[in-house]
Amino acid sequence: MADRRIRKARFSSRDLCVLVDAVMERREEIFGSGGDPPDTQRRRDAWRYVTGRVNAVSGTRRTWEEVRKKVHDLKKSTKEKLAYNRRSWQAAGGGGPPDVKTLTEFENDMIVVFGKESLEGLRPVDIGTMPRPISQREHSGQHVVSEEQHAPEYQLSSIPLCNTDLPLIRGIKNENQETPSESLSTSEEWEEVVVGAEGTTVEAWRPSMVGALTQLDAVTDLNGPAFKRRLLEHGVRVEQSLAFMHTTLEDGMIRLDQRLSSLQSAIEQIATPVTAAVETSLMQAIGTAGASLMNAHSVAMDALGSKLKEAVVAGFDSLGEQLHGTMTEGFKNLIAAQCSTLTQMIAYCEEMPSTSGMNEVQAVDIHVSTSSVPPHISAQKYVN
Repeated sequence: MADRRIRKARFSSRDLCVLVDAVMERREEIFGSGGDPPDTQRRRDAWRYVTGRVNAVSGTRRTWEEVRKKVHDLKKSTKEKLAYNRRSWQAAGGGGPPDVKTLTEFENDMIVVFGKESLEGLRPVDIGTMPRPISQREHSGQHVVSEEQHAPEYQLSSIPLCNTDLPLIRGIKNENQETPSESLSTSEEWEEVVVGAEGTTVEAWRPSMVGALTQLDAVTDLNGPAFKRRLLEHGVRVEQSLAFMHTTLEDGMIRLDQRLSSLQSAIEQIATPVTAAVETSLMQAIGTAGASLMNAHSVAMDALGSKLKEAVVAGFDSLGEQLHGTMTEGFKNLIAAQCSTLTQMIAYCEEMPSTSGMNEVQAVDIHVSTSSVPPHISAQKYVN
């Protein structure tokens, strides 16, 4: 069974946004400058850099050839739509609004990258172009962005109002051109935008919709070409404002994620030394408390040993004294009992008849000697 090639996922809006920003950043390395083609190796390295930026935010891994093909496809679709819109304007004439194709935000980015003349070949542009505002990227390194990257300048050609032909509206200029009086100077913090030479400041996410009064403000004929022209211009401005707010909101979410990541990193950096300091202090406190507890335990054991030793010594002393007294009293009682017994025996012997005296006395003497009578008592008996 033949292997079927798996189709990769389409480029998401975020992928295309990062792709356009990376191409704008490496535009000279990819497309050259001043009409001179870039070096092959530099161009390939630039495409690889763009691919790395795209793969960093995309869930699908792509090669630099696929990324380059996507840019070429966007350029091709942009040229086709511009050519179709030009033919529609030419065919419509004054017979009503033409059938135009609105360019996507990324196709309008191709106009910024390659220039209007290189894609269409004509100076005027049709109303179907709706450039996506190019916000200031954190990694782009650009701090001054020209007006054509944020909002196109729309001016009506100097054709009398009685003319039935719809004039063409001048849109995005070439990327190398500037409008000094209407340049946008943005700070790195993206807090506010300075518009015009007067220094008017507005918030970055709130595009200015109010312009100077023109001849169209005096138009009262709602069926005339001037009113239709004004209505189309207003519709384009509304679409531009919506696209600008969408892009600014998207950029704000990206910046919010970056700020949250930075905040998390800062918290981790702060938490590490704080944790180390707390652990060190806690270990020192635990060590000090443990040492104090061990010292108290040793002192208590020493005191208990001393008290126990004193109690044992006192107990043995008391026991020895009691034992000595008891033994002394016992020996005294024993001696007294023996003396009493001997006295009774002597008296008994004296009371016996003298006829049988000597034999019995000898028998008594033998019995007393076997009874361990003290020598002085035996001698006294014999003396008597």
